[in-house]
Amino acid sequence: MKNIISLLVIGAAMIASCYSACTRRGVECIEYQVVSRHLGYEERQYPATTWVSTTTEGPSLTEANREMYKKLFGYIQGHNVKGMKVNTTTPIRTRIVPCHGATCATIFIMSFLIPADLVDNAPYPLDTALFIEKDPPMRYAVRVFEGRATETDWLEESHKLAELVRKDVSIDKSYYYTAWYDPPYQLFHRINEIWMVKKTEKQPNPNAGNDQIVSETKDHKFEN
Repeated sequence: MKNIISLLVIGAAMIASCYSACTRRGVECIEYQVVSRHLGYEERQYPATTWVSTTTEGPSLTEANREMYKKLFGYIQGHNVKGMKVNTTTPIRTRIVPCHGATCATIFIMSFLIPADLVDNAPYPLDTALFIEKDPPMRYAVRVFEGRATETDWLEESHKLAELVRKDVSIDKSYYYTAWYDPPYQLFHRINEIWMVKKTEKQPNPNAGNDQIVSETKDHKFEN
């Protein structure tokens, strides 16, 4: 029995180690696998992840991000049921569901990645506008670009990715994610990404992605 328990503990430690092996400027990120590369984007497989999130509506990504970031920052600074500070992680992602009508509003959902050592015990937020999300393994089409991205940049890059995957019916183009890896004070070598979910036959919903993985592991250890 002791041997079995020891093996289980070692296995759990190995899983946590894989999840947290990626770092960007010393901050924990998600170690993904590159499935395939295409002109202007690549497909990646991500492991299951846990996030703390909040949502708002409106016409401006910049204003939405400012509002949501303050709430999420409060959470990692200790505004949670345990009163604990949560380590900074990256990327910060925002799900954007565009508005296509005269009377609707664009929906924004910003999320901070929960550190690997807290995925099974993340403290619940005290702010009722925040919630904990658990994503299953996901497949994304991802476009990478550099620089200090403006709202116009995010929109243009999302349109570029949508056009690049236009003929791929497995890509859900009804919404997308922005992901940024660097703090505001970082002036150079900033990495930004647009993510679009790739649906599969086994998991045909937006929270899916488990095709066979055929290529190498990659993370954001570059550009330190």
